Amino acid sequence: MYLSAMTATALKTEPAPPALQLEEIRHRYGRVLAVDGVSVSVAPGEVLCLLGPSGCGKTTVLRIAAGLEPLQEGTIRLSGVTIAGGGVEVPPERRGVGLVFQDYALFPHLDVLDNVAFGLTGWPAADRRARADEVLALVGMNDYAHAFPHELSGGQQQRVALARALAPRPRVVLLDEPYSGLDARLRDRVRDEVLHILKASGSACLMVTHDSEEAMFMADRIAVMRDGRIVQEGTPVELYCEPVDAFVASFFGEVNRIEGVVHGGAVETPIGIIPARGLQEDTPVTVVVRPEAVSLQPWGPAYADDPGGVVEQARLLGRTSLVHMTVTAPGQTDWSVHLHARVPGVYLPRPGARVRIQIDPAQTFVFAD
Repeated sequence: MYLSAMTATALKTEPAPPALQLEEIRHRYGRVLAVDGVSVSVAPGEVLCLLGPSGCGKTTVLRIAAGLEPLQEGTIRLSGVTIAGGGVEVPPERRGVGLVFQDYALFPHLDVLDNVAFGLTGWPAADRRARADEVLALVGMNDYAHAFPHELSGGQQQRVALARALAPRPRVVLLDEPYSGLDARLRDRVRDEVLHILKASGSACLMVTHDSEEAMFMADRIAVMRDGRIVQEGTPVELYCEPVDAFVASFFGEVNRIEGVVHGGAVETPIGIIPARGLQEDTPVTVVVRPEAVSLQPWGPAYADDPGGVVEQARLLGRTSLVHMTVTAPGQTDWSVHLHARVPGVYLPRPGARVRIQIDPAQTFVFAD
């Protein structure tokens, strides 16, 4: 059976619009341009992280999306409908957006159940109670329905704040540094719980953080910000393995930096010759090498022509060992660099020991200065 071209076209369905779309957002505080042309979109059920250092504009973007800062330039859409821009400015309480602040902002005089039900204005009383019970069960806090915020741990307060944000069934949830007040061990556990809760809810999520590991754990996509602009956007794997510059590369963990100049399509360094594809002759560059790209072996006479390092310090960091060393170019005594290697497991060569160095090219990058 064959369909006519017209029938086939009629059967095609348009793709769903993004749950949240920000286009060319600009925002000034006096003469300071805090956000400069930011455009991002978040699909239903997706987690997008805005990642960057303090002062880069990421929290301002989140506050603009929530309606807590007035939109100065650009457009904001929810599910294809403009909520800000072009003369439109829907107030925060009518945007259908859930917001979780850094300090959770729970009402101290209300118990957990009433905190969660607070945003369900206009709902019948029985429906408010049922919905509050439902989301408390979702976050594993239904046994604490009648506890007060001061009786809860930081992680429990965080889950109550998330339940309150999810209660009205928002299309979009905005998280502003949600784990910054938790200690490291609790943070690891809570963010795992929150990720599962968000995915179960089906809401789109825009999250702000300055912690690259947190962004990689939580996000389907990451947008790295610097000085009010997005410098790279992609999946965690894309940003880690294909950074566009040294700033992005270094934001995903400690890196070794070696200065050099391109000659014949490569950069000569004490650790070896590094290809510099696509860069012009005599271009000053920075070679970025991740510590985990450096593998070490005991030194031997057969390695006389290979880069070698002299260990300065070695420290066990739990799952890995960090080795500090000075690497000198083969056959030269006055050309050396300081290098860090991150080695799996326990590897603690003594200070002064000589080691052979090999570099993984997949985790080595060359950027024009």
